[in-house]
Amino acid sequence: MLNTFLVVWRESFEALLILGILAAALRKNNCWQQGRTHLIYGCLGGVSLAALLAGALLYTQTELQGIALEHFQTAMLFVAAWLVLHMCLWMKKHSQEIFVKSNQSVQLSKETGAFYGIAVIACLAIGREGMETVLFLYGSTLEAIEQKNFGPLLMGACFGLVAAFVTSTIISKGLRFISYKWFFRISSGFLLLMAGGFVISGGMRLVQANVLPAIVERVWDTSQILNDASWFGKILSMLTGYVSAPSLIVVFMYCGFWALYCYLAQKPGAKTQQDKTIV
Repeated sequence: MLNTFLVVWRESFEALLILGILAAALRKNNCWQQGRTHLIYGCLGGVSLAALLAGALLYTQTELQGIALEHFQTAMLFVAAWLVLHMCLWMKKHSQEIFVKSNQSVQLSKETGAFYGIAVIACLAIGREGMETVLFLYGSTLEAIEQKNFGPLLMGACFGLVAAFVTSTIISKGLRFISYKWFFRISSGFLLLMAGGFVISGGMRLVQANVLPAIVERVWDTSQILNDASWFGKILSMLTGYVSAPSLIVVFMYCGFWALYCYLAQKPGAKTQQDKTIV
């Protein structure tokens, strides 16, 4: 439930942030009446894109069997991990540009009288965040299907949506004790931990399928201190991929994930907008 809440909260907040910027820019430029219909169409288009991806994943899930299904599920874990990493890096670089380009697009639409650009931006914003949410929660959905228990998944999603609306409303009202910059930094940290968990889960699947060698079966064993089968261990495992007795190849893969993130974060241009305060 908690990982679902965090993903839905973060992704929904990003979408609402862009939509809020577009709506505010339309009102500021006195073209709300002309642009709101296109804004709504863009939102519907984005939801449709996310729904199509969800349908495609479910269809693929039902069509594949045996080893093919296992490989597909494992691949989706690594895809989700890469998307989280890419999203966090992208936000570090382009967070300030979101505000500038959204306002420029509205001004251009007013000058030309064509508000299709507003619909495109809204569609891409909703679609991108929606598709990322579908991929991030793929593993949680599989677990819910296997256990035939959708309660925690649905509750986490609902609470995440409510939290996103509340957070975006608070910030839009000008309450400065919540900063965009710190919100994205903290939430990115949680999501990166979750992505590391995806890598660990994918690595363990590859070892179990004999695709990769374990090298060393147990590098360490902390089950006496914190067993990943205990209630707290399960929570930590859901959030970070914690394993009390990991194999060496899984440790290598986890360290490789963080090494890749640190390398990409330090590349020229990765910090272009990192230290700019948005509010």
